[in-house]
Amino acid sequence: MTQLEEFGRERLIDLLKESNTRDMQARIFHGYKALIGEHGSDKDKTYMALEKVGEEVEVTQAQRLGESVIGRFEYRNHEYTIDQTVDLIRDAADPRQHKATEEAGELLHDVVKYVAKDKYSLESMYPDAIYNYRPNAALEKYIKWLEGELWPGVWSDIMNYPFTNTDDERGDVKKHLMLGFAPGSGKSIITGALDALYGSASVIMPARGRFSFDAGTWNKQVADKFLVITDDDNEDAPVSEDFIKNFMNEKQGNVTASSGERGVMTFKGSSVIATNNEEEFYSKPQVSKRIILLRLDNSMPKFTRKELGELHDLDPADIMAHVGKPTRRLIEASYRNKWTETQEEQYKDIKEYIVSNGGASNKMLVQVFGAEAMRRFKRNQSKPKNFTADGATMYGYPAEMFAEDVKNAVYGSTSLPVQANFDEFEIRMMTGITDTKNVGTVKTSFSRFADNIKASADTPKQEQPLLAFFTGKDATLDSIDGATGVVIDVDDSKFKSLDEIELPYDYLAYETSSSTPDKLRYRILIPGIESTDDDNYKANAQAIAKQLGDNVDPSGFSISHRFYVGGTNITINYKRPMVGLPHSDKTGLLERVKTAEPGTRNNITYWALKRAQEDNDEDLAAEILSVSQIEPEEVERFSKRWDAGKL
Repeated sequence: MTQLEEFGRERLIDLLKESNTRDMQARIFHGYKALIGEHGSDKDKTYMALEKVGEEVEVTQAQRLGESVIGRFEYRNHEYTIDQTVDLIRDAADPRQHKATEEAGELLHDVVKYVAKDKYSLESMYPDAIYNYRPNAALEKYIKWLEGELWPGVWSDIMNYPFTNTDDERGDVKKHLMLGFAPGSGKSIITGALDALYGSASVIMPARGRFSFDAGTWNKQVADKFLVITDDDNEDAPVSEDFIKNFMNEKQGNVTASSGERGVMTFKGSSVIATNNEEEFYSKPQVSKRIILLRLDNSMPKFTRKELGELHDLDPADIMAHVGKPTRRLIEASYRNKWTETQEEQYKDIKEYIVSNGGASNKMLVQVFGAEAMRRFKRNQSKPKNFTADGATMYGYPAEMFAEDVKNAVYGSTSLPVQANFDEFEIRMMTGITDTKNVGTVKTSFSRFADNIKASADTPKQEQPLLAFFTGKDATLDSIDGATGVVIDVDDSKFKSLDEIELPYDYLAYETSSSTPDKLRYRILIPGIESTDDDNYKANAQAIAKQLGDNVDPSGFSISHRFYVGGTNITINYKRPMVGLPHSDKTGLLERVKTAEPGTRNNITYWALKRAQEDNDEDLAAEILSVSQIEPEEVERFSKRWDAGKL
């Protein structure tokens, strides 16, 4: 038995008595009363069976993931899942009537689903994982190879995928995670680990059938799952284009079929596809945008038979010992699927030829690559034009047209730095320009620091305090050993207002003292971004400036640069949480706020209040602040911002 379960061991009756039953449907409530021995009947075999189960069965896990529930029970040293409640009733209570057994099993399932606790991350599913570290040499070996094929942290990204694959986080459509295409690359190790982590909230299925009834039956089997894993190993019945485009599209339901009855379901979970088949339609834009491809072109290294056995039988303790915070590589909109389609490879070859030759005429390119290839290139990439190279005028493509594309293909494009989660952050504060020794450090939050900015707004600029994110004893470059955030300074903005700022970070922005209605000047504070030295800080600031797309002052790219504090028109931006907050389920929303992890509590509270603001529900806002685990002074500031209508 793993040590990671939510409840350890607890009698089912004891778990139920701790639960809130206020909003239970009547049918489920009757089942609940039977399980705790308060049904008041000595003849109803369904209720009597439930009473016996409540007394004698132990529960080891009861968690809810979206529409799914993970339930694990033990009776006489045998384990049962939430999908085996009928078997559990038969073994533990033996009502001797088929109808009573079926009814009791269904009621037990529904009661546990109601009382199960909502989970929004792997950390909350397995809160004791960090205390039960159990290294696995075979898994470490496989992860090391996998990260070499893809990127550091990819194992954690994959295991967290069902929680990070949300519309709110992505800003576009939910995506299938596709593992392909080389055989022997350990795809079944990955899918087996996912299935072990997500338990009865996941299911491994063959590809969905193409015919209406077959597809409907398939949909019915997965309707309430948090994660569907498709094992696409049949070349004669591969994953279909319709499945990729529509299965996770919540605006278009999926037809279900069971026992001659048809219906429609909206699938709200996520999908992983493991396949050796690279279908031609994957690279179509309307299909490709719904796929995150983890391309594995090589077979994994050799493992012993014993190691392979371990890798295909991992339990949550093994897996969680090697799972950390997810990176944003699976989430970033800039992530490009790498298809081996002939056209894309040809486009790359054509661009490299043009750049390496200092430009090329269209006539020469047709001779080298063929007329059809260049027609496609002209239609889909760029049209030729007249240009001059080495004193000669020609009709074709100058080298500078594709120099950046080729450079990025070789060296990789500038990637945005990752921001850590935080509720509070540290910032260096100086009383003036000459205050450079033993610089003070202040621990603050966005809302508290907003007060500092407003308090300094009316002070003459030269008398204002200064801020920075550097670390080290003094404010001199020799003394600075890193930074914990980035400051972006804009003195001649192209924007009309701070509302035009679009960055994938939590940040505080404000207009500086010299900003005017005709000339916007502003500053952005972005805590939680680590820099190791001046060069690293400069690279981080430049990457963010490029993403911002405004006239950023490059003099602020130095790690030792200090900035005046005062300003007005303060804007606080929190990224949406990595999981959606419930819209109609008030209890679920409050539970999400109450159980928010440290480092995300201000963020979750803020977005819950935004939800209350959208519904114009002041009572809900008060309840949100009453259950939130944020600091008392933060509650007060959020309350003031709510009253002022300035969330």
